[in-house]
Amino acid sequence: MSSKKMTFQDILKSMPKKDEPDNPFKVLEGSSVRKIPFESWQERMFFYGGCDRRLRKFTGSFPATLRKNQTTHPVFILKKTTSQSFMTCPCTSVCDNEMIYIKAHCPLDMTGAELDRNSYIVRKYTFNLSPDPGFHRKLNLAGIVPEKCLSKSLG
Repeated sequence: MSSKKMTFQDILKSMPKKDEPDNPFKVLEGSSVRKIPFESWQERMFFYGGCDRRLRKFTGSFPATLRKNQTTHPVFILKKTTSQSFMTCPCTSVCDNEMIYIKAHCPLDMTGAELDRNSYIVRKYTFNLSPDPGFHRKLNLAGIVPEKCLSKSLG
């Protein structure tokens, strides 16, 4: 007598269930991952490496001066507008009037990284970031900014 062959579905059903975290990024917590797929980005992610020349092109006037050495500014994800685009803005270490900022030394979600100084979110230079890798492929994820790390400057 021959036994019935198991199908792929039978094999899958016989495997023990694996607990999956509610947040898919939970498995990356504390890791040094710096690149994640663009479509997996989410609100309050903070990235290093936004090229100043590209930021000037996207915003029209940020940063105020361009240096000979190609420098960078951090980029903050304000919100996801569609499945393929985000409203973002640059960040700076210089406070200009009342601004929301990310507090220095506050641990970021997912990576546990801490900023060495306050990083001011420059909302007046908001721009749309699409899947074009020309800009975002150079961005390195620092982590997700928890609400408790956000504060308002008094100017």
